[in-house]
Amino acid sequence: MTKTMNIRRWLDLGILIYLVLGVCAYFFLFTPQRAEVNRLKAQKEGRENLYVQLKSSTQFMDQFQAKEDEISEAIARFQGNLIAKDQTQLVLVHLGKICERSGVRLQSITPLPSEKIPGNLERFSWEIPLKAGYHNLGAFLNKLESCPTFFGIDNLSISSGTYEHEAALALYTVGLVK
Repeated sequence: MTKTMNIRRWLDLGILIYLVLGVCAYFFLFTPQRAEVNRLKAQKEGRENLYVQLKSSTQFMDQFQAKEDEISEAIARFQGNLIAKDQTQLVLVHLGKICERSGVRLQSITPLPSEKIPGNLERFSWEIPLKAGYHNLGAFLNKLESCPTFFGIDNLSISSGTYEHEAALALYTVGLVK
């Protein structure tokens, strides 16, 4: 009996030691590992959030770059439509062609004094009397408006005649001072 008691005690002691070792392993090995796993999950979520933010900021930067390129192209187009001081004769030739195509007779061209505009710009002006039919005068103004060279009109006056109308206008364009 004592022998079976001894075996039973050793067996109970072994089970107790096994349970103690299991509890110790749980508290000293598995719990810290679980905390490390939770810390790594939180770090992963933080990096995923950072990735989403960086991805959206990259898309924003791409949109910003596209808008900047669009504005740069518009500025280049506008500057391409400006003339230099030595190109005013070409503008007048172009104006003569517009008159010819729209059936308007150009009476004369009187240059007005140029004006400096801030930002390396200069305003070139001319006084221009015209004779034309009403529809031809409208066609002239329409072609002048759709012309690639920037033209502005000051002081447009139209007087009625029997077959032709007389118009006087102060035409100006803006050019770069180089």
